[in-house]
Amino acid sequence: MLPDWMKQAKVLVSVGSGGVGKTTVSAAMALAAALEGKKVLVMTIDPARRLANALGLQALDDGECEIPKKDWCPKGVETNGQLFAMMLDQKQAFDRIVERFSPTPESAQRIRDNRWYQQMSTALAGAQDFMAMERLYEMSSHRDYDLIVLDTPPTSNAIDFLNAPEKIKGLLQMRSFQWIQDKLAEEGSKAGRLLRWSGGALLKLLGKVTGQEVMQEIWTLLEDLSVLSDSFQEHSEQAMALLQSEHCHFVQISVAKQTPLKEALFLQETLLDAGMTVSGFVLNRVPGFLHHNEEWIPLPESSIEQDERAMAALAKRVSPEPNSESDVLALLQELGSHVQQFRERSELASEAVVFLKEHVEGDPWIHQLPLISDDISNLQGLQRIAQLLMESSLTVSC
Repeated sequence: MLPDWMKQAKVLVSVGSGGVGKTTVSAAMALAAALEGKKVLVMTIDPARRLANALGLQALDDGECEIPKKDWCPKGVETNGQLFAMMLDQKQAFDRIVERFSPTPESAQRIRDNRWYQQMSTALAGAQDFMAMERLYEMSSHRDYDLIVLDTPPTSNAIDFLNAPEKIKGLLQMRSFQWIQDKLAEEGSKAGRLLRWSGGALLKLLGKVTGQEVMQEIWTLLEDLSVLSDSFQEHSEQAMALLQSEHCHFVQISVAKQTPLKEALFLQETLLDAGMTVSGFVLNRVPGFLHHNEEWIPLPESSIEQDERAMAALAKRVSPEPNSESDVLALLQELGSHVQQFRERSELASEAVVFLKEHVEGDPWIHQLPLISDDISNLQGLQRIAQLLMESSLTVSC
């Protein structure tokens, strides 16, 4: 069973460092919620496009794509859930915001046609994260999803994701530009007259270097964007309020190793300081579990790998012929060496879990996903992960 807070959440934001399987776990959380009867959207701002592959799709775009229930729901399972997926297209998201906030259709079209805007909307630092936040707010406000799962880029970008509204607001406010505009608007002021003269002279001077037409395009774009500043700020504040609300929960994805967990703990502190709710940790690819009779059980504490007499006795029991005992013993010893290495890795993982329990803030849900040898790259694999997320025996008690 999924924890109660995950069942009640409207938004789950998945964060974590690179290479820990965050996209896979995000998709599996969405699938698990769909199996419990929810209408779920999983969306990614990760440009690597791994989400499409995990969901068995050739590609994803900025539109909502429904995954057929026959593809993601195991046979014999009854559910009313629905599963949708999408990948943010930064340019399209930026265009929609310009269209929504511009005072007239003509000004919106003028911005979209501006070649400097076309460059800025795809290359501006922080724009992707800001557009993701806006798209998340749009989907949660104007669609009827029970749950939206947002898969973010690796940790450093996840922090950028939280800082994105301030970056964009700073650009669009352009205090120095607005100051100039205000001064130019002051009738009869010396500053206004000076700026009118110097501004025109500056444009002419720069025009000799870059071209008068280019400078006029930039100036027009700045004027048009300054009109959008208040609307951008208002909506970014609403998007941030959603992330800080009781309906939004952050889930940190990591692995059972101390270095990544230290990074996860730092990120938890950052999120908590920003007023976010960190409700869970999912530790992926945890060694120390054996798959037996359709169940994942902890590796037994007792071991015969280093007991030579026990190994010899076992070799004698399983040897097909008396003269093959030495070959079987050699094979068992090699296998025992691998098991011992696995056991050592398992012990390190256990120590890392204890480290997390001792240093984590509050009492979050901590869940372990066993190390699976298969590459999870399709919906059948996601079904396995979703079922493991609902397995209460894999939850760590604090």
